[in-house]
Parts: sequence; structure tokens; C-alpha cells
Amino acid sequence: MRHTGSARALRARHSSGMTVLELLVVVAIVALLAAISVSVYGDALQKSKITRAIAEISSIQKMIIDYEIEGALPASLDDIGWGQVTDPWGTPYRYRRFELRPNGSLDTRQARKDRFLVPLNTTYDLYSNGPDGRSRPSLTAAPSRDDIVRAADGGFIGVAEDF
Repeated sequence: MRHTGSARALRARHSSGMTVLELLVVVAIVALLAAISVSVYGDALQKSKITRAIAEISSIQKMIIDYEIEGALPASLDDIGWGQVTDPWGTPYRYRRFELRPNGSLDTRQARKDRFLVPLNTTYDLYSNGPDGRSRPSLTAAPSRDDIVRAADGGFIGVAEDF
């Protein structure tokens, strides 16, 4: 008694191969997971760059304080050895000390300003242009929202949008 026809049918039903539809579903799932992973990696990379910029601005601020103890604020970041250092996005850090007016008060006209147009600092500004590489004096301007700033005379160092 030969049952070759039914044995062949039974093997075909229990085949371990994948259909084209199953393969497409697997490929779609793998592609979705890859897209999510790339997005998560990009976010983590951006956060690490922000953290690095905050740490470097904090270090620059400490160097400025040490320099100031010697008598005056540095004229530029070159005076403290940070003139050629760039932020994580490849742009030089920005430093602007406020000059004295003839009456002895500080000239803060070019100072970075908060949403109330009040200068962020009383003696100097220190910041990174952030990921977009652009900046404006007011933190409310769109190009300034991603800047990493020193504000409140060093009481805050972080993303301008958070200040």
C-alpha cells in the first residue's frame, strides 16, 4: 500500500519554510525597529552634545573667574586658552565682556536678553550657538532657543529655551 500522495501533502503542510507574506512582515518589523533605534540614538547623541557644551561653558566660566581674580575680565577667550576651542557642533564659543561707560556703568546694550529684554548677566555673556549654529541677542528669537547659555551670572548654564 503506497501513500505517497498523502505523505507528500502532509510534508508540504508542515514545511519549515516561510511564505513571501511572512517574510515581508518580518522585514517590515525589522525596518520599524531600525527606524526607532536611529531616532533614539540621534536623541541620545544630541543630549550628550548639550551636556558636553554645558560642562565646557562651566569650565570656561571657572577659568574666567580665576583670570578675574588676577585683576580684570579677559578681553577674549584667547586670554584663558579657550579661543580656538569649538562647541560640540563645531562653532567657537562666544564671549562678550561688557565695557565700562564713561560714567562707570557697564554697557549692556549688546548683552543677551531674556524674554523681558533684561540682560542675562551683569558682567559678561558666554554661550554656544547650539545645534543650529545661529543666535540672536534675545533668547525669544527662534535661532537662540537652542543656544547653550550662561545666565544669572553663572547661576544657570543650559539650553536657552529652559531659562
